[in-house]
Amino acid sequence: MFLPTGDFWYYWNIFILLFATIDFILYPYYTAQGFPKDIYHPGCILIYISSLIFCMDLMLNFFVAQKVEGDEADYVMHIEKIGAKYL
Repeated sequence: MFLPTGDFWYYWNIFILLFATIDFILYPYYTAQGFPKDIYHPGCILIYISSLIFCMDLMLNFFVAQKVEGDEADYVMHIEKIGAKYL
């Protein structure tokens, strides 16, 4: 279980922001100029990697503790409750 105030989650969000920035630049560029025909083009590989990273982020969000409403120091640590709230 990850705490939203923990170091891992802080650095993970910075990592996700890096790949979101790469997607923010590459998708409009390739949409305007045309996607490369070669699937091993470095830009395409970055887009594939960022898609995998975003899928991992989606799965990791099910394991982030949620704050209890009304109590700032308490967290919900049950996967079933977190998953229901996340969905």
